[in-house]
Amino acid sequence: MQHTHGEMLGHRAAHCTDYVAKRHQVVDPRDTRNSPGYVLCDPAESINWQLEYVYGQLFVLRNRLQRLRADVARMDPLSARERSVKANLQAETARIARTLRKAGVNV
Repeated sequence: MQHTHGEMLGHRAAHCTDYVAKRHQVVDPRDTRNSPGYVLCDPAESINWQLEYVYGQLFVLRNRLQRLRADVARMDPLSARERSVKANLQAETARIARTLRKAGVNV
């Protein structure tokens, strides 16, 4: 049986905690806010941890996309370097949005 958190992205099971477990990875804490995936919990059923990890990463990517879009919207580049930084951020937001769309997440 799968360890699920509900029908929709964002629903949580009662036994799950708010701690996001990551191994060998530095994640911006702003991107893991309200993340239900790869949580520390003690469920009765067996768990597909790969699926849990991917599910949690969808939340991280969605939050990161929103944060980067806000950063790009605030930028007012004057120099060539600032324009380059903005272009790189726009490319990264496009890449993240494409990944989320392939996973079926509304962006």
